Amino acid sequence: NNVGVDTSQIKIKQNVKSGLVLGLTDRKGNRALYVEPGANNLLTKEDIDLEYIKQAELLHLSSFVDDEQFEMQKFVVSEIPQSVKISFTPGAIYTRKGIDAVTPILERTYILFINESEIEELANMKYTYAARHFLDKGCQIVVVTLGRGSSRKADSHQLTFDFKNHLKILSTGGYTVDDNGNEPFMFASYVADLNNQYIIESKPGDRKDTTGAGDAFATGFLYGLLNGKESEECGRLGDIVAQFSITRIGARDGLPALTELTQRYQELYHQGL
Repeated sequence: NNVGVDTSQIKIKQNVKSGLVLGLTDRKGNRALYVEPGANNLLTKEDIDLEYIKQAELLHLSSFVDDEQFEMQKFVVSEIPQSVKISFTPGAIYTRKGIDAVTPILERTYILFINESEIEELANMKYTYAARHFLDKGCQIVVVTLGRGSSRKADSHQLTFDFKNHLKILSTGGYTVDDNGNEPFMFASYVADLNNQYIIESKPGDRKDTTGAGDAFATGFLYGLLNGKESEECGRLGDIVAQFSITRIGARDGLPALTELTQRYQELYHQGL
């Protein structure tokens, strides 16, 4: 279509509604989501063109409500070549299934997007150690979104304890912090790869609704990854897209166009994409 998305693999199920998520957010930012899966529950292996998927550079997987589609995802992951990178967002639905259930996907995951409570539930340890655990299990990058309610100040003692090696701070706020964490700061996201750990500082600003902020972060991060950027720059891009996202009500209205993303990146980091 006119934005460059190949829609040839969209499957239409007759006489059934598309999937729907009803999101309710109060003035404090607390949110409840109610899922009506609709046609999503009718997706089968026969709908999946494996030869098409095998041509992809990256396959992004999120969660389905029904177990049949979950099993289908595990089948797809087992059939595609190692050349196809897997990006995985388990969300609350798959997190509740437990680590044993999602291991077949995690073992093939190149980049894991997950929030703090989910990764701690899956690994039964603090998110920094949980990230290292999943890196040891085969993931190449782990991104933990901490969100509005979990952003917190961290002092140098906490940083020394939690982030012992190769700490880097990505600042988008009004002040910076050195690599030893000598000044307190606010952070909203944590990124770990095989060589480094990154803290992404939260940016003060207008927050109307955090619905979809994690997906927005993943969008920006994956854009960077697919364009050959390192984890540090991908984290910056993810944060910028997420910051755009939360300025509008709903999961989509606030998402930036590429021109807006490029302009904002230039303003913050004084360099082009």
